[in-house]
Amino acid sequence: MSLVTLLLTHSASAATLLPRGAEGADQMNSSLHISKTPAVIVLILYLVSTVVLWSHFFRNGRKGYMLSLTIGMTCMTLGFAIRLNPGAYAWQFLLTFLSPVAFLAQNYVLLSRLSFALTPAITDPCLLLPRRGLTWTFLMSDVVTFCCQTAGTVFVIIGGDFGRLGQILSVAGVALALLSYAAFTVILVVFVRRMKRFHPTIYSSPYGPRASLARFTSTSKVHDVKLLTNLMLITCVGILIRSLFRLIEQSDGYVFPLLLSSSPTNPSPLLPPPN
Repeated sequence: MSLVTLLLTHSASAATLLPRGAEGADQMNSSLHISKTPAVIVLILYLVSTVVLWSHFFRNGRKGYMLSLTIGMTCMTLGFAIRLNPGAYAWQFLLTFLSPVAFLAQNYVLLSRLSFALTPAITDPCLLLPRRGLTWTFLMSDVVTFCCQTAGTVFVIIGGDFGRLGQILSVAGVALALLSYAAFTVILVVFVRRMKRFHPTIYSSPYGPRASLARFTSTSKVHDVKLLTNLMLITCVGILIRSLFRLIEQSDGYVFPLLLSSSPTNPSPLLPPPN
């Protein structure tokens, strides 16, 4: 569901920004033109994905480690709903800009949980960081970048003399997030390569990915490390692309020239990792 929605989201531009030459949230409210049809399509896709994720959450024992994904999707959906109201640009930007932090955290948790599920004897030689420190290292990095981006966004919303400071904080937060997630992606790639090399029978499901995907609606366990890690790698690529685009956007200022010239293919609204 998430992968299909991601592809459809990339093909639909939900908003077009028109430059006015000023900065601040009020200026953006007057410069934002919403293309209603693609905006509604994206909102529906996010809403359906959110409902499916919450359904899986309750049907599979309410696993607390999946809450960052479901809550992040809920906030992202709310942000796209608010986006239909041009006068509330600042608040929809706050939600859609910060919600993906939860998606990053979900991948951290998934790799950590996977390493515990496969036992230390198997996963410890495959990880570049200790299992117990893996999640906390990157979650603390997320907290720092989240605080920078939140403070920066709030200052930009306030505008005036705080606008420039807000832009600097936002750029710093996005840059740190990009570096942090690039490091995590390297750890994940190394983990996958070592699992394939040292534990090929554990890494690949004896039933194949089609059998695992066919049990999408099942509540029974699916033993397919390869399928999970491949989906995580796909989301890593998407998250890195989003972070790079966000960094360029923030560096360009509050009226983003990048969005003005490439909004139909801009991958900024990124969807979360697989459930």
